[in-house]
Amino acid sequence: MKYTRTIAVLAAMTGSILLTACALRAGPYPGVPELLSASSVDQRGRPVAPPQVVYRIDENRYFELVPRGEGACTDATVFYVDKKKGIRSLVVKWDRGAMGGSAFIIDAANDQYLVGPVTRGNTDCSSGGGSCGGARLPYSTDAGRTWKRAEALSPTDPMSVSGSIVYEVDSGFDTTQSLDLSKDSPSRRDWRVVSKNGQLPQSRKAPIDNIFHCTANGKE
Repeated sequence: MKYTRTIAVLAAMTGSILLTACALRAGPYPGVPELLSASSVDQRGRPVAPPQVVYRIDENRYFELVPRGEGACTDATVFYVDKKKGIRSLVVKWDRGAMGGSAFIIDAANDQYLVGPVTRGNTDCSSGGGSCGGARLPYSTDAGRTWKRAEALSPTDPMSVSGSIVYEVDSGFDTTQSLDLSKDSPSRRDWRVVSKNGQLPQSRKAPIDNIFHCTANGKE
């Protein structure tokens, strides 16, 4: 009887170890939750489009779009991923009417300061960011772990960030304006004209992508 109990305990321990190993391998990289698969369904059993990378800074850092329904580029949320640091954070609700139409350059030399795609304020109210006015710029001052909101000039103007400074081309006046993200709660009044040529400054290190892009799955 004692021998039988010993075998049972060993079997249980082995099963526990195997389950733990499977759990550790479940995600695509350590410390970051596994993404939805292509065969995912919602709580009502309806199909959900698979996630896709919509902007890549470098081989370890990128933004990913996670749909909530069958349409790949409609009702979805943008997440930021840093594989090296084990970060996966919610950035902003996808705004198909504003995102993906203009140049968006994140200096790959940046680490502490990052920006996300600009959204029209009213579409971001439901995300809890308090952004219910005009165009809003998601930004991070802690390498993408958490995200704040700043006022942007327009949701569709070309934009870049280098160091703590974000630049936006004001297409209405053909000027380039800048905003220092290191300021406490930067507002629209903090934007400053830095050039009248309407061009973005050159990055120290070019990112892999220079525009947000979502590929439709043909089922929207």
